Amino acid sequence: MKQRELLRRIYWASAVLAIVMVVFLASVIFLNPSSVGNPRFVWNVNLWAVAWALNFVIVLILSFILARNLIKLFFEYQANRPGSQIKTKLVITLLTFSLFPALVMAFLAFGLINQNLQQWFSSPSEQLLSSSQVISRGYYQQDRRFRLSASVSPA
Repeated sequence: MKQRELLRRIYWASAVLAIVMVVFLASVIFLNPSSVGNPRFVWNVNLWAVAWALNFVIVLILSFILARNLIKLFFEYQANRPGSQIKTKLVITLLTFSLFPALVMAFLAFGLINQNLQQWFSSPSEQLLSSSQVISRGYYQQDRRFRLSASVSPA
């Protein structure tokens, strides 16, 4: 009976998490005015939303496991139970092996996000600058042709 209750809770938690992710993705896609008619933007937003959601869930699970082990270890250490010293070493090893890769991934993700944000915001300004240069060149060429044709034609 106890195992059934645990499985039922896991299924409900998974269902709620899935519904929250679907609602979030739908709101990002359909409520963002710049996503209309731009499938590349929608794909990038979906990819980032899924990555952030998975990252958040994994960090929550990792934090819960580590906090639970630290709390249990503290109470065992206070009670002077046999084996608490070896358990302390094991938990410190778990912390080291779990936090080090998590911190490395966090720094890499931070760098990747910064690089992508720079590309997203620099691209429209570069396009605007190149478009304005094309327009100004066209204007000056047209003005030059008009002046040449005005000076050549008899008055």
